[in-house]
Amino acid sequence: MEVVFARTLRPRAGVIGIAVALFALALWTFLPSARNGFIDCDDALFVTANPEIQSGLTWHGALWAFSHPVAANWHPLTVLSHALDCQLYGLRPRGHHLTSVLLHAANAALVFLLFRRLTGAFWRPAVLATLFALHPLRVESVAWISERKDVLSALFGLLTLLAYARYARESEVHSPKRGAFYLLALFLFACGLMSKPMLVTLPFVLLLLDYWPLGRLAAPEPGYPGPGRWLAMAWEKAPFFALAAADALVTLGIQAGTGAVGTAEHFPLAARAQNAVVSYARYMGKLLWPADLCALYPHPAGWPAAGVALSGGLLLAFSVFAVAWGRRRRYLFTGWFWFVGTLLPVIGLVQVGNQSLADRYTYIPSLGLLLVLVWGARDLAAQWRGRAVVSTVLATAAAVLCVAMTRRQIGYWQDDETVWTRAVAVTGRNDKAGYNLGVACFNRGVTFAEQGAFAEAIPCYERAIRLSPDKDDAHSSLAYALLKTGRLAQAATEYGTVLRLNPGDAESHNSLGYILARQGRPDDAIPHLTEALRLNPDYPEAHDNLGAVLASRGRYAEAAAQFRESLRLKPDNPGARQRLERALAADPPSEAPTPPPGP
Repeated sequence: MEVVFARTLRPRAGVIGIAVALFALALWTFLPSARNGFIDCDDALFVTANPEIQSGLTWHGALWAFSHPVAANWHPLTVLSHALDCQLYGLRPRGHHLTSVLLHAANAALVFLLFRRLTGAFWRPAVLATLFALHPLRVESVAWISERKDVLSALFGLLTLLAYARYARESEVHSPKRGAFYLLALFLFACGLMSKPMLVTLPFVLLLLDYWPLGRLAAPEPGYPGPGRWLAMAWEKAPFFALAAADALVTLGIQAGTGAVGTAEHFPLAARAQNAVVSYARYMGKLLWPADLCALYPHPAGWPAAGVALSGGLLLAFSVFAVAWGRRRRYLFTGWFWFVGTLLPVIGLVQVGNQSLADRYTYIPSLGLLLVLVWGARDLAAQWRGRAVVSTVLATAAAVLCVAMTRRQIGYWQDDETVWTRAVAVTGRNDKAGYNLGVACFNRGVTFAEQGAFAEAIPCYERAIRLSPDKDDAHSSLAYALLKTGRLAQAATEYGTVLRLNPGDAESHNSLGYILARQGRPDDAIPHLTEALRLNPDYPEAHDNLGAVLASRGRYAEAAAQFRESLRLKPDNPGARQRLERALAADPPSEAPTPPPGP
């Protein structure tokens, strides 16, 4: 059997030095993400549009965090971490990003310390932690502020495993301190669940660690321990399983209640099962070669039968291999089933959202595959000449490649436009990503419009419409920008499109009526202005515009009534007062109607 705990450990200074170096390397690699902004998708729920979180750390806020789900999940500690950031940094995204980077850097050091303690090895845990820390699949979890739950729950999860490893060691010598470490592990596990419910499978990871490298199942070589021993170890973890079950029930209840769980009508069970099988293979591929990563991979209507069969065959073959060879290379069994088991809550059998898979879901599961790769490479190289030099060169090259790819991937998370432009480029036809990109372009146009730069806003709105042709507020905003730049005919066409999509839009009826009046078509303008007032009788600009059109047709008494109503609703309108005086004097107005306020 492999050694459970190394009896002759390297000097503590060396262990601390590697941990500090890993922390610094991860911090340096991901620090460029601090230059990125908020992402409208979910960041509004967690920070930018959530007044409870923006109020900072308060007793009321803490009670709210524990009693209210956010984004269809109950994760109060994650919510409190965002509240703390708001108290420290306000709505400056740099500080929020920095917190996530620091948490990830701490996780990199913890991965090394955990596998160092578990296996007694030194360089293999260092390589594993380096690849984990620098891998491009980490970018979504670190560079997206809403995914704070990934790095925070992983922090508590790794601390749970460290506390459990200490409990196992103290149990070997029947130390009275073992109970304290057991309770500490249970407490940290509860904190992890309150950060993200994906940790519900962690009790199974504890069982895998009991098999290897802790060796607590004491199975004789070369077989596996009997079911009685497994059951005894599982019973020992009953409180962990109870917490996991309770959290899973709460999570499923919240997600079902908020409509986040896909129904059988939209996601049939057969389609979910096919996607789950294919996703395992895709996750393995992304870990080995992390190209074409993006924020949203759409759920397909169905996968080709050949792809499902091939993926299922690979999954079955690796599982059989892990069981068969795991008798002699126990890390294969632990690592492979760590990967398979920890992905199970998010593999899509219970479909939440409309994605087929997500990079962020690999944060904890990837440790299992990396364990197999690093320990397997060590065994394969055991007979090589100069294996130390070759291994060092390969590990260094992998780390450098990861840094380069990760830095590039961070650039795709600068803002909404870069995120969704990347998603559209990677996935092709992606309705959700296209719509989100349209919203991002629209929001940029709104920013220009608020600054009075209507000419710059127009191409933003036009791109948003190309991506989401049925988005009526984009058409409305484009129409207003065209109106403000004097392009009346095009503005009228856009307002016509808005009214086709949303006939009950009073502002568009008013704006179109104003344009028709400017174009010398008062008879066409009157029905639109009348409809605007039917939809919204307390609309002073529409009353003013209708009064001006009626006066231009010589209907002064009706015009005066409209001007009076406009002044009643908005007394500080000198133009309406002047037009009222002229109408009362039966003097046709010499001025064009007052422009509408716009959408």
